[in-house]
Amino acid sequence: MAHLTIDFFSNCLRRTVQFQMIIPGDFCNTWQIEQKRKGKRMKTLFLLHGYTGAAENWVPDNLSTLYNFAIVMPSGENGFWVDGPATGHQYGAFIGEELPDYIRKTFGLAMNPEETYIMGLSMGGFGALHTALQYPETFGKVAALRQRQMCIRDSLYGVWNRGLPA
Repeated sequence: MAHLTIDFFSNCLRRTVQFQMIIPGDFCNTWQIEQKRKGKRMKTLFLLHGYTGAAENWVPDNLSTLYNFAIVMPSGENGFWVDGPATGHQYGAFIGEELPDYIRKTFGLAMNPEETYIMGLSMGGFGALHTALQYPETFGKVAALRQRQMCIRDSLYGVWNRGLPA
């Protein structure tokens, strides 16, 4: 498998950003797992870290090879993976549009929602749910592990409703 660290200029974040990527590239016809992968397109998993976390700090090394996934791990810098008009941060657009487009053009992966997944832990779980719902044309599956509570303002009644506890 290949471990990549990639720097590129993000128009959404208006600066150079870095993300980690793991691609299963070691093939051996005698491996049992290779027989299962044969002829199947590689899926792409966008993996979002939690608050104070880092891109690469919770991925087992064999996950990519075991499930034939390219794993993309960006850094959310504690921005909850959403657009913040007051701060100018556009993490939602970065994860929902810009980064998947870059992965498509550069690696030929994540070409449609059926082969593009998003998953997150804690703050990343919140970001994964939010992003998948905002960009259904990008992500076909979503998983949120121990996501943060979501507060939603009900505009009709002016009250706050809380989601289920994390």
